[in-house]
Amino acid sequence: MSLLLLATGLTLLGSPQALHQGPQDSNFNETLVSGDWFSAALASNRLRLLQEGADAQLFIHSIQVTPGALQLHLHRKVNGTCVPVMMVANKTKRKFQYLMEYGGQKRIFLEEVDPKSYVIFCTHHKEHGKETVLVNLFSKCRRPRPPGHHPHPPDRAGQAPRQGHPARCGSPGKTLGHSQQDPGGTLGTGGHLGAEEL
Repeated sequence: MSLLLLATGLTLLGSPQALHQGPQDSNFNETLVSGDWFSAALASNRLRLLQEGADAQLFIHSIQVTPGALQLHLHRKVNGTCVPVMMVANKTKRKFQYLMEYGGQKRIFLEEVDPKSYVIFCTHHKEHGKETVLVNLFSKCRRPRPPGHHPHPPDRAGQAPRQGHPARCGSPGKTLGHSQQDPGGTLGTGGHLGAEEL
């Protein structure tokens, strides 16, 4: 599945005018995306957006889909402190597409989804004649874990692991970009995929 997700992200980055068709099931109920999510990977055709402290460095906490809007509940690091942020993107007439006013108008496409596992959003933003593309992969779990692994050990009474999410501010799982020298991206330090700005 990881290779499929990576291929999807790179395809969307490689062609800014990609035909966004949404989930394979054209009758997919978008409200199934509602729930808690973790930032798993971020890709862009602009390296500056992947750098620490950039505007794109937002960390998902939850998504709420209503008939008319997509609400993103996020966190951002400001002066070393985790600050909650909520953004709203309004539904358009086109299925699986939303518009958001945040630093200019952004068009958000729901690309692929398995409501129990992952969701991929692709965002397009035009500014000064240049198109910026961001691809976000959100996951239901913080990191893939081996079967039977519990993120929190049982307490002294042998009860089940604690429920809930740890703090959401921090580095997303992976960032990947697009490079003229290495179009497929290369594995850089710290588990991030590096890129050069186009």
